[in-house]
Amino acid sequence: MKYELIKLTKDHKSYDLRVKYQIKALKSFNNVKKGELGGYVANETNLSQSGDCWLYNNAKMFDNAEIYDNAKMFDNAKMFDNAKMFDNAEMFDNAKMFGNTKICDNAKMFGNAKIYDNAKIQGNYRSNIKLYYPKLYRYMSYPIFERDGEKPIRIRMGCFTRTIKEWREDFYNNNKEFPKGAPQTKQRLYAINYILDTLGEERIKE
Repeated sequence: MKYELIKLTKDHKSYDLRVKYQIKALKSFNNVKKGELGGYVANETNLSQSGDCWLYNNAKMFDNAEIYDNAKMFDNAKMFDNAKMFDNAEMFDNAKMFGNTKICDNAKMFGNAKIYDNAKIQGNYRSNIKLYYPKLYRYMSYPIFERDGEKPIRIRMGCFTRTIKEWREDFYNNNKEFPKGAPQTKQRLYAINYILDTLGEERIKE
């Protein structure tokens, strides 16, 4: 075992009905020292006892969320529901993931980013990361991130790949297939606004 659970008391600053324990390292590994306190979990199934995965600072996990391999959480990051993080993925700042989401490979989440439902983040460190939204839209839809990973520069909706600015300036770019007010157009608008919400961007108005 690499860590043990320290039960939180009600007067602890991080006490929460969903988060019952703080983790404490039983041995040194990676950059974690023996005896070091980490983040907070609901139970031992949240954080794997294998690999170098760890919760730092005020990071929290609860429900059926799982982290394993060498994945790491920092700052105020949160995972809950059935979210899973593995490989060398990392979360920072106030990032949140919930629902049936997954983050893997060398992907990173930071800022106020949120992923939920069945979305998945994968890819290499701050490069070519794609955020997938299965069943969100009848065509594939996802934002494509620029190399530094800070903001998406383009969003693909079906056959169209455009910058957020271009989508804002001419959302109804295919009037034959997506006439204004039609059900399929409303579905398309819902899909892109769902993505924009996830990214913390302003919605496109109908």
